[in-house]
Amino acid sequence: ETLKGRRGYVVILLLQSGRFAGGVFEQSKCIVHRAIQHYTVRKGQGKAQSSQDQKRRPKSVGSQLRRAGEQSLKEEVHETLAEWKDYIAAAGVLLIACPKTMRATIFGTAEDAGGTTSSSTGLLFKDDVRLRRVPFD
Repeated sequence: ETLKGRRGYVVILLLQSGRFAGGVFEQSKCIVHRAIQHYTVRKGQGKAQSSQDQKRRPKSVGSQLRRAGEQSLKEEVHETLAEWKDYIAAAGVLLIACPKTMRATIFGTAEDAGGTTSSSTGLLFKDDVRLRRVPFD
């Protein structure tokens, strides 16, 4: 199936290393877009604070700031998806770039409402047929 035959919006969501960029497009026109950035990456190590916390939980001020940044990013992405839930529901294709460690930020769980999106949060589901993964490294 080609994207040419699809109708509706194209939703693009890119999430990686404390940064989120998303947009909703119709034809060649951008309907709505948002870019968010938070301090979450350990300088010089290139890893998010949560990946470092899996080994041990440091109590430095910097680690607390990075953890708070990760939580803020997650909340803002959820707010954005909730605001865009009508666009997401009407989309013909969803282009997603997200590392495995951050998929919970975008994707809902089995406990969420059935269907392709959770009506209250706008979160996506991994088995959505409109979903296309974008390699983003």
